[in-house]
Amino acid sequence: MNYSKKRRRLFKNKDGKGYLYSTKKSRLDIFEKKLSVLIIIIFVCIIIYVAIIAAVKNVTSEDDLEDRYISITTAETGTKDVYGAQKDASGNVTNINDVVPISCYGDSFTNAADDATVSYPGVLSVYAQRTVYNLAVNSDTIFEMAAREGGVSAVVSPFIIPVSKTPTEVVLTNEDGKTLNLDFSKNGGFNPCTIQGVEGLLSIIDGKYSFTRADSGDETLVLTPTEVETRAMSLRNNDICVFFLGDDDIYNTPEDAIEIYNRMIEQLGDNSSYLIVGPVKGEVAELDAANAALSEAFGDKFLDLRTYLITQADEDINITLSEDDSILADNGIVPYIYFADNDSFSAQGADAVGKAVYDKLNSLDYFADAQSEAE
Repeated sequence: MNYSKKRRRLFKNKDGKGYLYSTKKSRLDIFEKKLSVLIIIIFVCIIIYVAIIAAVKNVTSEDDLEDRYISITTAETGTKDVYGAQKDASGNVTNINDVVPISCYGDSFTNAADDATVSYPGVLSVYAQRTVYNLAVNSDTIFEMAAREGGVSAVVSPFIIPVSKTPTEVVLTNEDGKTLNLDFSKNGGFNPCTIQGVEGLLSIIDGKYSFTRADSGDETLVLTPTEVETRAMSLRNNDICVFFLGDDDIYNTPEDAIEIYNRMIEQLGDNSSYLIVGPVKGEVAELDAANAALSEAFGDKFLDLRTYLITQADEDINITLSEDDSILADNGIVPYIYFADNDSFSAQGADAVGKAVYDKLNSLDYFADAQSEAE
């Protein structure tokens, strides 16, 4: 055989006595070539992967934003915040007995202490046999509550609403220029909201307020400080409204609280079905002064809840106060049995408050619509 034009390789034969010519490549050569190819493939894959990741981080598709909007909407406007509500096959909430619902605004004292404890709006819905909307957010002061209700509106500074559903940073205060510390982790009647005719969601991203429009549309220039129309402003103004802050620094100056409550009442327009509930936690002297001022300002439409919890609640819900709680009550302090912690009611507290609010609303003849339906 002619080996002159072929690559030749020498190696010893099995008996070690001679050398043979071979045209075949060694296993080492084949392995080295395959390894080189594999390394190149891996390197190319890494480059492609890095490029894809970079693109995903820097570009968010409109579909992704739409999905995000839907998930936020579900979380913030779902029926989890509705007590005593009936739902149809699609999960839509309808008012029990087709009567006027009740909307409860407030702070942590209106919300349940935990998943195992009922809130006072939950108790109220049983007594009233109608839908009760819980619009309270734990961290709210009177300023955030008034912004949700619309009495002292939230306002955005001039900005541009883009054509796409892209979160856009906004500066948010109330109409008096006071900074608002809104919490969107629970729907308190704020979202979905509307800014200059564009519906969307206000949220907090990286510690800053952002607005995301619900649907793509024309670019909108917000040229002047503009009111944010909240969900509660558009849907809850005709409800029976209960305003209750269990503990707020505003009560140190009762005249300021009265001024804001009056603006919230004005927001209700022709609807006069409201109730102001006084604070229950704080220094005794300050609570006395605040409740006295609120009582004088709002008359029959004010409930001195602290006095009720001290003097009458135990009999109404059929409990016996401990010796320590009796001493607290004698000294003008709400007994501990009514509190789960410093910022929320226990089950006994929710029972007592739910009954007290129901009895007061009933005495104001706010439930006449149910009697009309029965007739």
